[in-house]
Formats: sequence, structure tokens, C-alpha cells
Amino acid sequence: MNKIRVLQIQPGLGVGGITSVVLNHYHNIDKSMIKFDFAIFTPPTPERLNEAEQSGSRVYVLPRKSESYKAYKDELTKIINNGNYDIVHAHQNYQSFIPLYYAKKCGIRTRIAHAHATKIDKPTFFKKCLMLFSRLINPLIVTDYFSCGIKAGYKMFGRKKFNLLKNGIKIDNFRFSVEKRDAVREKMNWKNKLVIGNIGRLSEQKNQVFLVEIFAEIVKLKDNAILCICGEGEKKDEILDKAKALGIDDKVFLLGNRNDVNELLSGFDVFVLPSLFEGLPVTGIEVLSNGLPAVMSDEVTDEFDEYNKISFLSLKASKEIWAREILKKATEGHDITMAEKMRQSGYNISDSAKMLENFYKNASRR
Repeated sequence: MNKIRVLQIQPGLGVGGITSVVLNHYHNIDKSMIKFDFAIFTPPTPERLNEAEQSGSRVYVLPRKSESYKAYKDELTKIINNGNYDIVHAHQNYQSFIPLYYAKKCGIRTRIAHAHATKIDKPTFFKKCLMLFSRLINPLIVTDYFSCGIKAGYKMFGRKKFNLLKNGIKIDNFRFSVEKRDAVREKMNWKNKLVIGNIGRLSEQKNQVFLVEIFAEIVKLKDNAILCICGEGEKKDEILDKAKALGIDDKVFLLGNRNDVNELLSGFDVFVLPSLFEGLPVTGIEVLSNGLPAVMSDEVTDEFDEYNKISFLSLKASKEIWAREILKKATEGHDITMAEKMRQSGYNISDSAKMLENFYKNASRR
């Protein structure tokens, strides 16, 4: 049997949530049966490009629609026509219908739109109109709908019927252990520190500037507190400037992109995610699987918190309220039962990868 060829269309191959979801699944499906290629808008890092190519994938960088729609259309059409694809899987939320329209014109029989968010990024009037238009046009273009969660699917597609594909992870990699905690706190020089952690792109969406302001209130109550943020992004300088202006720059550490997040979670005392909007964050699943206490904004969907382990606060609440809740959660300690609970809830990558693999196999027989 020939391999099932799937073109994944997504923003990039960086460290973002969509990339994590797609690559996690690709690393855990049967590559003797299924092959992914990637069409992205942001050029990949050499490491990501090598990772994809080592898996036998091709990576194509598309022109941005905003710069030249004709160049985008022509390049995407050429990629699809030359790739002999069975399936095109678009991870562009309400804009997925655009590449899938060209996939349909090229004769692709299975065209998947995948929702990863519950809100529009920087909603403009045009974007809102485009989302409403997508709900009208999708039935003529999209053959199958996928979503990371119920709220994201309903928000992006305006419908209740879609395939729910959980953002699976390798749960055992994130399982808490005292040995792991002691080792990472020794390595990071975190002994006798109250470590508040955050993981995510340094961006407006992730709202780390607000987190630094909250942390300034925490320091007033806990002098041994430090804030450790993992990630890179356009808000880096603003975050550092805010910490300096508040006189806490000696307690705020930007750790960059990390490949040891699973270990760092065991070393943190509490995790904070004050995002302006989220779909179903992979980081949230990792945090829950680790059993790490967490405080998140109520703009983050709560549907993955089946065991009510996370405190959700309004972004309108005062920084003092946030600070007190974070310190309260930090006293709880890691819950070592959560890894098994998350496995039972279907968040292990082997389960979600098998579901996706079976879908692709069945779709290729249409």
C-alpha cells in the first residue's frame, strides 16, 4: 500500500502550541503508512527544519497573503499539484477555508479545517466578517472538521459537529518526581526560592507584561520569590523594561526556548498563565500532567481542567488578588496522582495519535 500523503498547513514550525500538537502526533503515528509535509509562513529554525527532514518531510515556506495574494495562491497551488497529496489539513482556525479552497480546485478529496483557538487574535472588523463568512462557505469547501476542544470548535466553525482531537502529550515525560525536582532546583540554583513559572511565546497574547506587574505584588509578600519565563518573542524587551522599572529585574529570569520543560515543571512551585485568549493550551495539559499547581486567566478554556486543579481569575481582578491566589496555590505542592488521571482522560499522545492515524487511513479510502 502506498503511503498516505498529508500536507499540513500551519503558521510555522516554531515552539508554538500548533507546532507542538502536529509534531507530537507525527512522531507517534505509523510513518511507514503516513507521511507529512509542511507548508508554513514563517521560515523554520535549522533545528526544526532538520527535525522535519529527518522524519522524511518536506518543508515549504509560503508567501504571506498580506504581501502578495497571487504569489501565495500560485505557490500553494504548485505545492499541492506537485505533492500528490491524499489529504490537506489546515490549522488556520477560521481562515482554513482559504487554502482548502485551492486544495479543492486541485482535486484533493479530504480537506480538513482544524480549530486551535477560542478567540480571534487582535479582532478587527475585517477579521470578524471573515470568520462569519467562513461559517457560510465552509460547507462548500471543507470535508472534515477537527478541534482541540468543544469551545474552540464551536467558536471557529459555528457548529457542534466536529472531530475532537485532544492535544496529546507523552504524559510519562511530564510525571512529577522528587528526584527530578531536587535535581532541577540544584541545577537552576533555585534552592530556598519560591519559583513562579510561565511558559509561552513572549507576546501580547500570553500577557507576560501583566504577569511581571503581578509578580511585583508577590515580591512585597514573599521576598524569596523569583519569576522564570520560558520562551522567546517580540515582547522580550518590554518585559525586561517593566521588571527594571518596578525594581525587580534581579528576580525576573527569561530562560529562552527550552527543551527541558518537563523537568522545569517539577522544579516550579506554581505556574501562571494570564493569557488574553487561548484555545486548549498544550502547556496547560503538561502542567496538569505534572500535578503542578496553577493559576490562569478565565480567558483560557477550562474544559481540560476536569479535576478542578486550576484557579481561574478574571483579568479585571486586581494584581493584589492575583498575587494572593498565586501564593495560596504555591502552598499546595505537586499532586502526584494527576499523571494517571490525565492518561485516563485521553491526553496521552498514543491515544490521540492512534485516533488521527485511523482517521487518515479511513479518509484515504474514500
